[in-house]
Amino acid sequence: MTTFLLEKSAGCPVLLEHWLHLCLDKHLFVFEQSRWRLIHTLPANLVHLAHRVGERGPSAASQRTPALPPSPPLFVGREAELAHLQSLFQQPTVIAVSGAVGSGKTTLVAQAARENAHMFDQVLFFLCEPTETPETLFASLCAALGAPSIAFFDDIQTLLRHTRLLLILDTPPASLEEHAFWRQLLHRPLNSVIVVIGADLPHIAWRVDIEMQGLPLPAVHTSFEQWRHEPCLWLLRSLIQQVEPTFEITPSNIALLVQIARLMDGIPLAFEAAATLLAKHGVHFLETWVEQLLDHPQEMSPLTSIQMHMLNRLTLQEQTTLQGLALFNGVFDHRAARHVVGVSPFLLEAFYRESFLQRPSPGVYELKPFLRLLLRRRFHQTPEKWLHFQQALVQFYINKAPLRLHDMRTSAYRSGLAWVQHRLTDIEQIWAFAIETAQYEALIALGDLMYFYFDYLNHFAKGRAFFAKALLLPAETPIARQALSVVHARYAIFCRRLGLYETSEQHLHTALEFARQTQSVREQVFCLNHLGYVCMRRGTYDEALAYLEEAKRLLSLEPDRHLQGVVFNTLGMVFESMQRYEQAQWAFLRSLALFCRHEDVRGVAFALNNLGIVKEMVGDYDLAEQCYRNSETIFAQLGDHWGRQLPLLNLGDLAIARNQLEEARRAYGEAVRSIRKFVNMPRLYSLMSCVAALLEKEGYIEDAITLHLFIASQPPTVVDATHHARSRQALRALSQKCPTVHIDTSKSPAVLRLEALYVLTNRFPPEQK
Repeated sequence: MTTFLLEKSAGCPVLLEHWLHLCLDKHLFVFEQSRWRLIHTLPANLVHLAHRVGERGPSAASQRTPALPPSPPLFVGREAELAHLQSLFQQPTVIAVSGAVGSGKTTLVAQAARENAHMFDQVLFFLCEPTETPETLFASLCAALGAPSIAFFDDIQTLLRHTRLLLILDTPPASLEEHAFWRQLLHRPLNSVIVVIGADLPHIAWRVDIEMQGLPLPAVHTSFEQWRHEPCLWLLRSLIQQVEPTFEITPSNIALLVQIARLMDGIPLAFEAAATLLAKHGVHFLETWVEQLLDHPQEMSPLTSIQMHMLNRLTLQEQTTLQGLALFNGVFDHRAARHVVGVSPFLLEAFYRESFLQRPSPGVYELKPFLRLLLRRRFHQTPEKWLHFQQALVQFYINKAPLRLHDMRTSAYRSGLAWVQHRLTDIEQIWAFAIETAQYEALIALGDLMYFYFDYLNHFAKGRAFFAKALLLPAETPIARQALSVVHARYAIFCRRLGLYETSEQHLHTALEFARQTQSVREQVFCLNHLGYVCMRRGTYDEALAYLEEAKRLLSLEPDRHLQGVVFNTLGMVFESMQRYEQAQWAFLRSLALFCRHEDVRGVAFALNNLGIVKEMVGDYDLAEQCYRNSETIFAQLGDHWGRQLPLLNLGDLAIARNQLEEARRAYGEAVRSIRKFVNMPRLYSLMSCVAALLEKEGYIEDAITLHLFIASQPPTVVDATHHARSRQALRALSQKCPTVHIDTSKSPAVLRLEALYVLTNRFPPEQK
């Protein structure tokens, strides 16, 4: 039986290798229903696997779509502003559209963009979240332009000089001008028209300001025969008909509608709230509200007044419940609402029927944004209630984090990623609250969850920034040291992903010291494993083996199959770097079996790729190619661009070893196109090293020298020791082989970087859409 073979032969490389040959020959990983529920067929049934683990990655889980918002049911009363915007679109400029909340700023700009899209090569619209930063906005712009996320500011500016772009930024972060790229672009828009939308925008030189007011108000004594000439009444009628299709303006209700339009100051968003009230509660309800508002005309804005009137109809307990729901920044289900606020599903449904809540999907609710702001202002008057609900929310996520972490570490992590993505703003708020109030249990629970989330989505810079916020907490108690061990270790991993090896090693040692003080075996193994990896990249193999042997010893005392798989995978990489291929093969096979047993799909892909390297080194090219292709297929189905780089580069190396230059070009071309989707400088150096070897084979000696010079110019602490040595050796060999070719070592690293990126773009141009 297959399971018996795997369990009994875990320490026997011969039997495991025989098993692997059978699996690859038949394109099949067999598993029992109880424990081996990972992969049905490889690669024939990977489409089915993708449905199980999800089309993960930035394209499915996190990458924003810079598309315009949907068209409104009726667009009236803004003809002059529309014509003004159209005239401004003729030349590159920065346009600031400001005005009251709900005055129709976004609707106007989106309508102008739709009607004038033919004037531009590309139209991009970004609705910025409250947690948006200039860095995340820049990364989104790179992705939308199809530019490399590894690109530097001047590279994007060069691209924009040749692109007629309409860029719309809705409520951008207040710190936008503090970012070098955005500051330059806002002051010098190149060939672009940039529209910035916000209620209160800071002054930006050389821009055109458009301040939005409400729609033109109808006269006090507007008659039934005259209403068709009033934009406010047209809009109010259209909005009411969305809720109550049979509604019509009549001589009996025209006076009330005119009063409402005037009390709402012509603000479209306030019209929407009033239309909902009128459709749901009838004319009498609106008449009562109008009378109350007329008695206190200056106390609050129209939109606030209509929301307050709706809230005041609720009982005190219901108002308190709604205040608690304002704690959620995004969506929530009835379980979260019950745990944090104590609200029943029936009351949630009643709030939805009364238009306090939105329901994006069945069983999932969200408080209307303007109402959330209003309720949070009320919370400032009762801080003890806010802290009570905030603490309940923290406890809810502490309880949920281990369950979602289990999903993300197994083949079910599609649901785990989606769960975090939909609640990312809440989690970031809780993380900040936990740091402020020193709630270390929350930091421990959320630390691993967010590490897996950012790592799986290749958001390394975001992950580093997330954990950096908690680095300076005091380590006064055992639980504080345990939390700081988690924080420093995860921060170190993202530093390593970004090529900051020295910083990574320092924080790993700090985390290891905290873990030893708290006697946390799992955290000690985590730190030791990654210290072994860093030492391997530095070329100090004996030190790496010492760290990994200690990790194995700890795991023998407190077994963790997933961590065992990770440690054996790293151990195999060290053996492979030392050219001890038999031991490396043994370690990778152990790792592969453990990842299968744990249903870690991503781990299987890594182990297959590493096993392919060993097979290539010992001359078994056919099996190596099968391993690489299976690994690449899994990564592609998972949407993991960072992981997919590994087998693609190895397939290219294998093709060069076989003298199949066209196949090598195809693999490297896919790798270049894939690296444009994430930020990772170490992987860029690896890619350039491989591409340089191909260009040398193809006769493009000067281009190969350009890439090698860029790698060799980088400090050894930044570039992998293997690639650094390979590039220096290649430069020496090329200088002897081609003495007529001048190798200019006096160029600055910045110039070499631009030349190297130009070579990649020139030799492997982006796919045309």
